[in-house]
Amino acid sequence: DSSETAIDVYRNARLILDKYELNFDGLTTIGSDNTNVNMGDHHSVFSLICNEKPNLIKGSCYNHILHNGVKHGHKLLTIDVEKNLLSIYSHFSRSAKRIAELKSYYEFYEEDYVVILKHIKIRWLTLHKSIERLLQVFAPVKDYFLSLDDGCPGELKEFFSCEEGHCVLSFFENILSIIQKSNLKLQRRYLAGVSLHRVITELKLKLQQRLDSSFFGASCRLKLSRLEPNIANKLNHSFARFIQRVIEYIDEYYLLKKKDKYGNIIEPKCITPSEIYEAISPFGLSTINEVTWDHVTKCTELFKIKNLNEDDLFNEFCEIQIVFKSIQDKNISIYDQIQSYIKTTSNSN
Repeated sequence: DSSETAIDVYRNARLILDKYELNFDGLTTIGSDNTNVNMGDHHSVFSLICNEKPNLIKGSCYNHILHNGVKHGHKLLTIDVEKNLLSIYSHFSRSAKRIAELKSYYEFYEEDYVVILKHIKIRWLTLHKSIERLLQVFAPVKDYFLSLDDGCPGELKEFFSCEEGHCVLSFFENILSIIQKSNLKLQRRYLAGVSLHRVITELKLKLQQRLDSSFFGASCRLKLSRLEPNIANKLNHSFARFIQRVIEYIDEYYLLKKKDKYGNIIEPKCITPSEIYEAISPFGLSTINEVTWDHVTKCTELFKIKNLNEDDLFNEFCEIQIVFKSIQDKNISIYDQIQSYIKTTSNSN
């Protein structure tokens, strides 16, 4: 369907559910990317389904959330890193002559020539790699641009003429390496919702520790020590604001910790994703012994599933524990245990 309005997407979704005779009462969550049409608070696919399922849980794409958190934090830095990366790549992308001239600077520093990587603004995976590569070849690239004199693009001349730019790059690379690791974890083929709480809370803790300790990377600290105190203080302040903004942005979605136009926290009207993912996180533990009936009931209360037979559920829970305990000596994760259990029950049937 070429129409992408919320009502049309909603109607098509209902048609698919009806076509395959899927029970609408069994729907507990909806997941999609975080566009207003899909997941907005007003007249979105999510809000339309919520009219029928008030306890529906919103599943957001946390790769996009982390990416957008970096985008919002980037605005608080003193230098537009993305703009400079794009300008540097553009300068060489269609000129063999410029690349040949750049290679002579590599030779002067006795370095092997490596290409400048292109950063694509709509893709979170390219920014860290682009910065990492530029830092690797910063000296020859800097000398090349500064040798151009009036032929050097204005923003790049300003960027390479001050030590501030190099310092910001080092900070950005250090912080992005942490966020990048979390992004890669979230993209694993076998990642399940039971692991999300650990991934997000670990990332927030690492960011908060750097914020509390004013630690922005060893390389960044060394470069800050060489700057004038007023410039170093300005950069330190911008780095702290960047990290704080990334944490705040994550919390807007994970804790539903949003603010009104006056800066006051708006109390969420529904269950927060953090409550849900924390509740199901025990099911990602390494042994079945660590999963208790209390963990199960906490989930059933949160999801408010209609027509749930708790007696049958408890019997199934006990049966699964018995089977899993028979293979717990193998010291494998619950995910692998479940795979083994499914194969066992399938064969018995």
